[in-house]
Amino acid sequence: MKAKSLALLACLLVFANSSMTLSSQVVSPLTAGSTNTSYSYVFASTAITVSAGSQLLAQFDVGSFTVSQVNGCQLSINGATVSAATCAVNTSSNAVVFSNAAASSISLNNLSVSFRSNGASYSGTSNILFYFQDSTGLQNTDSRVNTTVSIVAATMSGCSVVSSNLTVGASTTYNFSYAPTVAIPTGSILQLVLPAWFGNGTNLLNNASANCSSSCTALLISSSESIIFRNIFASAGVAIGTSQNASVYSIKNPPSTAPITIQILVQTSASQNVQQCYVQLAVTTPNMLITTFNPTNTAISASNSIKLSFRSSNPIPGATSYLRISTSLALSYSYSAANSLPTVAPVRVSSTDSSVLISGLSTSNIASLSLYYLGLFTLTNAPSSKKHTISFTTQTYSNNTFYSIDSNNIVVQATAATMTIASVSASNPIAYAIGQFSVSFTIINNLVVGSFAVLQFPSEMTIIDSSTCTTSVGNCFFSGNTVTVNVQNAVSAGSNITTILSLVQNPLTTTASSTFSISTYYDTSDSLVDQLTSGLTFAAAPVPVKSLQVLPLSKTVRDIT
Repeated sequence: MKAKSLALLACLLVFANSSMTLSSQVVSPLTAGSTNTSYSYVFASTAITVSAGSQLLAQFDVGSFTVSQVNGCQLSINGATVSAATCAVNTSSNAVVFSNAAASSISLNNLSVSFRSNGASYSGTSNILFYFQDSTGLQNTDSRVNTTVSIVAATMSGCSVVSSNLTVGASTTYNFSYAPTVAIPTGSILQLVLPAWFGNGTNLLNNASANCSSSCTALLISSSESIIFRNIFASAGVAIGTSQNASVYSIKNPPSTAPITIQILVQTSASQNVQQCYVQLAVTTPNMLITTFNPTNTAISASNSIKLSFRSSNPIPGATSYLRISTSLALSYSYSAANSLPTVAPVRVSSTDSSVLISGLSTSNIASLSLYYLGLFTLTNAPSSKKHTISFTTQTYSNNTFYSIDSNNIVVQATAATMTIASVSASNPIAYAIGQFSVSFTIINNLVVGSFAVLQFPSEMTIIDSSTCTTSVGNCFFSGNTVTVNVQNAVSAGSNITTILSLVQNPLTTTASSTFSISTYYDTSDSLVDQLTSGLTFAAAPVPVKSLQVLPLSKTVRDIT
């Protein structure tokens, strides 16, 4: 009895240790919809006997797989190729069946099997069960090995998206293009998945509608974190490589110039992913920023304390909110407690492009169209009446990059001063005489090296071509009756500038001339500083009569002659 018990225990131990395990697995490609996927497996076996006439089955999940064809089958047992083995598809069990796997009973040590068949129809993790089955259909349970394969969605080609309007937050049309790399069967679903607009889906659709090429009907679905447009291919499928289009109308552009990623996704009718691609969309034009910035003192170089406020067309993320002020002017500023939101006062931060960058606009999001008071902004006017553009742009910061939201350009221009102290004099004031002529004027505002003045003589006078020109501030030259004075040393406000021409011909008569015109410029012809346009004239003196004779025809007293 004791010997029999030991023998039975030994048999039970052999039975318990009988198994087949997976050593390696190679499946390629691992993309949904493949029609020619290669499957290659190696198994190790312990104490398994495969009976004569057995078959090897690779049974696929019914859900994602519908095995329709098989080719390129190879089977090796214990390192030897089983040349008699053939393979076929058993559609009722959804399996690839290797017949004639064992001509005689075999003690299995290892097993290699490979074949080519169609892949999974959609992405996800699927099972393939391998096992031997004897000639009566009885399954060898010791040989059962359940393998898993993870399938990803195929990548479509030719994917793009174009917005008909490139303004931040504007209502627009998105035009999508894509070409399937896997045939799209009837009843499939197209999804266009967009990121949430400023943290939620509110106002993203804006009564949007959708349309696509081929035969489809549109169903729009929104959620709090994404917007999905489903266009169902209701009556016809789409062949591989056939370009497709989809349009979405009355949808909002992104809330800043930061690029967004949109997923174009084709699914089965049961919403399983088959193929997809990702496209990026970036708009380039900030929306309108309504800015209040009105200097009250327009005098050159004057200081203005301005209460700066704005309304943004789009919301501004409080945690990363910035206002960038860009201009050619040298700006200085200060803040007072003028914020309309419960926050600390904004601060200036360093900027690498010489703009004024103000951060910390708010600790919470700033709603679109809400009035925001930035505080007092001190502006020193330009040193001339040249027009300057000041750009105000709300921005957000992410991925080490500033992205614009809304913007507004305001043109500021100082007013040129009118000179009141000026005089002209001639060394020889006699009418039509030629002599030295002097023009003097007192400037209202500073001039720097590179500034210049233009003196326009009246048309009744003539600067002789051989004349010389000298000035108290640099050098001068003339062309016709126009004299240009170049400033070679800085001239402070209130200084007098005198220019002398050696040969100027006076007016022909003693009637006062038309006015002299005097203009000073800071650096260019559009940078007028001071001017005199009226009131400065020159009246020549009469020519003296050298002799006078009276010769009557009759010298008789009281005679009329």
